[in-house]
Amino acid sequence: MKKMQAQDIETLVQNVDKLVRNQQNMERFRKMVRQWYDVHTDGPEYELFPLSSRKHTTTEMYTVLAVIHDRYCGGMEQINPWPTSSLDVLSTVGTAYFSLFSDVDRRLYDNDKCTLENYLHHVTADLAHKKLAETKRGVGRPKEYTDDELERMQKAYDDRYQETKDSKAIWNYVADLYGKKSGDAIRKACSNFQRKLEKRT
Repeated sequence: MKKMQAQDIETLVQNVDKLVRNQQNMERFRKMVRQWYDVHTDGPEYELFPLSSRKHTTTEMYTVLAVIHDRYCGGMEQINPWPTSSLDVLSTVGTAYFSLFSDVDRRLYDNDKCTLENYLHHVTADLAHKKLAETKRGVGRPKEYTDDELERMQKAYDDRYQETKDSKAIWNYVADLYGKKSGDAIRKACSNFQRKLEKRT
């Protein structure tokens, strides 16, 4: 099967890059890639390539575009949500993302062009819808962490705590895992969230 032409890949990468130059769009892409990692396994039902193998979810469409972008973006800022400076995080989650690069090299075909254009249109519409929804919510600072994020970050901490009792190091690990700046800030946010849950019960 004929591989996708370099010019078509370059056009796609440039179009994705135009989207992620907006910081909110970049954060949305990174959030969706992290969500992909949270649910993916090594089973064939979760493989992203070849694209014709099955219908992809919105989260997977974001991830496919992100991987292609990062594989061929050259000096552009990568979407990759895991900092390569953290070898611990890179070994556990970043590797799963970077392993997709070889799939892009081997399993991206010329007849995928139309599919990828549809993915780009779908993601662009999703970004526009999210921006409109945030505008309708009214003025005010958006929530720094969603309830779902807090639950997943707390679970990541609890799972890691079973292996090592170094609380500070674990919160820093979780911060790297979810692309956050401060482990201490996440600790406080998760603690406040747990207290709110206790009050509800």
